Amino acid sequence: MIAPLKHLSNWHLSNWFTRTPAAERHRDLGSQDRPRLRKVRRQQREVQASYDAASTNEFNNRYWRNADGLSADEANSLEVRTELRNRSRYHCHEADPIMQGIVHTLANDVIGTGPRLQMLIPGRPDLNRELEQRFHAWAKRIRLAKKLRLMELAEIVDGEAFAQVVTNRKLQRWLPMTLDYKVIECDRITTPRLRYDPYKIDGIDLDELCEPQTYHVLTQHPGSSFYTDETVAVDASMMIHAFRQDRPEQHRGVPQTTTAMPVAALRRDYLLAVLHNARSAAKFTGVIETGASHLNDDNEAFDPDVESFDIVDIDYDMLTSLPFGWKLKQYAQRRVVF
Repeated sequence: MIAPLKHLSNWHLSNWFTRTPAAERHRDLGSQDRPRLRKVRRQQREVQASYDAASTNEFNNRYWRNADGLSADEANSLEVRTELRNRSRYHCHEADPIMQGIVHTLANDVIGTGPRLQMLIPGRPDLNRELEQRFHAWAKRIRLAKKLRLMELAEIVDGEAFAQVVTNRKLQRWLPMTLDYKVIECDRITTPRLRYDPYKIDGIDLDELCEPQTYHVLTQHPGSSFYTDETVAVDASMMIHAFRQDRPEQHRGVPQTTTAMPVAALRRDYLLAVLHNARSAAKFTGVIETGASHLNDDNEAFDPDVESFDIVDIDYDMLTSLPFGWKLKQYAQRRVVF
């Protein structure tokens, strides 16, 4: 007869579980021992697995040290966005001509010459043509294509673009409408004295569904000499906010060049180093070198007038002779790789 389960060790239990038929096991075990048997079965089925990307060791510790679990709005805080857009503006508008060409080409390609209206009212070709002409006249008068290109450029470089719907009464001279858009730099959309509130993001008040309800616009740019912390509340229906949303519950954008800036900065340094190297090498036509000593047996110089790093002019179509042991070496033209 088989001993009770509670008197068996783990090794005996495993050996008995493997070699004993299922019917005999259930017949010999009492009802009080069957829950423990099911627990042993579950333990035998468990597999311990892991992800390579979740492991931290001495090889990837420095790479993953900036990974965090912050929320989308906390990760894109005011301090982070300010630093990112300042560096992005410097890199795309001032320092790197290649990045400047990339962002301008992208903005021009997306917007082009501006939007066109096409009306397709059945049986009313004259009305369709008139509406299309009026829209074209309005878009041309308010410079709609230029403003859209500027917003696309700001969305790429600054991370977000804002345009406020305004009333332009000057348009009444040419058009029967006063609708216009005013492009605002994202630096002005902020709350100077923001208190902790889950429904208040920097410059934006949210409703109960976490949708923008009110935007707070500074009267002056923070980088202006006339800056004050006075703000004007603008309803969300009168504000256009364009940015690339990468995460759920994200309400402010970061530059689209964020991941490219570290590599682009290294490429710019490499480009400058290669150009400086080629420029320095191009200054020298050649050098005269020798393996012999410049002193004679009396420890005196062969030619007291010749010193190290002397500069000698070379005439065109000239043949020259050098003393024994001296060589004239010309710098080899090296291929510059960008």
